[in-house]
Amino acid sequence: MRLHVVSPALALALLPVWAGPGELPSAEVTLEVFAAPAPGRVPEAAPLRFALLEKGRIFVGGTSEIAVGELEGRERKQLEKMVEAVAEDERLEREVTLSPGADRYRLYLGDEKRTIVASGDPRRASIAHRKLADLILTLERFEHASLRPHDPAEVLVSARRGELVGGCRVWGFEFPLESAERRPVAIPARAASGWPRGATPASVCHEGRRYVVTVRPLVPGES
Repeated sequence: MRLHVVSPALALALLPVWAGPGELPSAEVTLEVFAAPAPGRVPEAAPLRFALLEKGRIFVGGTSEIAVGELEGRERKQLEKMVEAVAEDERLEREVTLSPGADRYRLYLGDEKRTIVASGDPRRASIAHRKLADLILTLERFEHASLRPHDPAEVLVSARRGELVGGCRVWGFEFPLESAERRPVAIPARAASGWPRGATPASVCHEGRRYVVTVRPLVPGES
């Protein structure tokens, strides 16, 4: 099997145009992680890394899959305390540089309707950004005994012109490829059965052109 390779330039061109985690109305906090481009990956197409919804329900995303779980009262309060500490820090601007580095994080604080975009390595953040960095690291690496695989009801299909190493497949969805090129299209997950998901892209040949297509699993309520 030949490895699909996405160049850094192509990965930047694939930055998502769909709504960010602010479009998850019931979330208390969400985190998206945009790692530095890696061979065979489109990091921006990975699912939400973390979402805390009402009543302690949590969703934790990886490269291509999502797990669901539930926090108990004390655990939820501990996490909410960290979130409040960041939300109440008026010194934090909408865009924050934690340290040099290509990784990016988009943190959404639902109660405050506030989005913070951070860049760099949270482990190397200054004292002034320590609370923000600690929250990002906690959510990015979140583990919990209750987590179990989640089968998403919907996925988001996005297409961009570009070439991947190796062969390509035929466009097989019921909507025009051009629609997904203009704006990502949400479809039932079953309609994308057999397609790579998340940060792993697929190569598509269509009407004499080649495309990079991603299928992003959605958390319930995400749009």
